Amino acid sequence: MRKSHDVPSYDAPVDEHARRAMASANPLSRRVLKREAKKARRAANKALGKRPGGMEVDDVGLGGTFMGASAA
Repeated sequence: MRKSHDVPSYDAPVDEHARRAMASANPLSRRVLKREAKKARRAANKALGKRPGGMEVDDVGLGGTFMGASAA
């Protein structure tokens, strides 16, 4: 047998569990779109052979820094 569910009134606040379920099921929510964009970026970088990581480092030695000036 099926259980009958109580239908809430129109003005009743949405249950927290139901709200989270609706938010995760929305394919156009901001979170889902950002996650999909991140997956696409990662796939593109992997296809190009780029390593994961951030900044590139220029090796100019200590001459151009405050350490080079104080050592002289």
